[in-house]
Order: sequence, then C-alpha cells, then structure tokens
Amino acid sequence: MTDTEVQTDTTGRAVVAKRIALLLAGVLVLGYLIAVAGGTVSTDNRLSTAEILLAVAVVAAMLVSDQLSLYSVKDLSLGPGGISANFERIAQKQRALESEVRALQVAITGLVTKFEVIHLEKLAADAPALMRFGEIMIGELTHLDAMQFVRPLDSRGLNAIRQDHGSGVSDFDLKTYLAITREGLEYLALRAQLGARTATEQTRP
Repeated sequence: MTDTEVQTDTTGRAVVAKRIALLLAGVLVLGYLIAVAGGTVSTDNRLSTAEILLAVAVVAAMLVSDQLSLYSVKDLSLGPGGISANFERIAQKQRALESEVRALQVAITGLVTKFEVIHLEKLAADAPALMRFGEIMIGELTHLDAMQFVRPLDSRGLNAIRQDHGSGVSDFDLKTYLAITREGLEYLALRAQLGARTATEQTRP
C-alpha cells in the first residue's frame, strides 16, 4: 500500500469514526428524552428545555450538514450539569500542519548541500561509490562526518583519502574510507518522505 493510499484509508476511517460518534450522541440525546418521559430521570437531574433543544440541534446539524467533513467533534458531553460541545475546524488544523511540515522541509533540506546528499546516496547504494579527490569534496565529507552522517573506516580518518588519492588523477571507491551511519540513512529516508509529500501536494487539483 502506497503512502497516498494509507493516508486516504486513514482519512476515511476518521470520517467514519466521527460519524459514528455523532450517531451515538444522537442516540444518547434520544435515550435521555425517553428516560425523562418514562420518569427514570428525577426532576432535580433533568436538563432544561433550552439545553435539550441545543443538544438536539447540535447533533442534527452536524449529521445533516454538507460541511461535516470540515469539522471534527473535539468534545461532547451531556449530563445533569448541562451540555457542552466543542468543534475544531479541520481545514485550519490542516493549514497549520502544512506550515509545520514546510518549516520542517526547509530545516531538513538545509542541513546538507545537494552535493553532500549525493555522497550519502552513493554510500547508501549497493554499487561502489566512485569518487575523484578534490578539496571541496573533502570539505563536504568533513561536514557529513561532523553531522555524524558518515564515519571513517580508516584509522587515519579523512586524511587517508588525501594521502592515498591526493593527486586526483584516478577514481577511488569512497566506501573504502567511509560508511554511512544509521543517522545518515534516517536522514535520507526523511528527506525522501518529505520530497514525496511535496510532490503529492503539487499534483493535487
């Protein structure tokens, strides 16, 4: 199941659960009215007529309104002390969530440069990570090492690359000198997830 299908399935379940909750609330109100009519509820514990009408109006409006999908019931209580209902607008929560995700995207993508990402992807792949020596490359690898996204395999550290391939005349396998860490793999995975989410949102009508 794809991420989009999982999200759609989760949203569908949330809508169903919300409607069930509203139906239960309606049953609760109806049951209360029947209990009052049957004399089960004492006079002291009865709700006022205004409170009963409010309860019926809230439940009925939420059940039949075409705006049902825009709201979620945060809290609904009915008892001797009165009735209360709190609603949250899903669209507002969605916009806030999207803003937070966008901020996270900026923060995540800003951790490393696009060239450093290429180094990580090469180290994470099954094929040899062929490179050619360059001072800029050493600087990029030093940054990745400082972020703990990679770890040196040679006791000489990153200096081993300069000592062995400093001439820059031939390619070498970076995996001989560095390994991607768990943190590096998690970073790539998170970056991919955020990228997929952005692509999905951009294709929405």
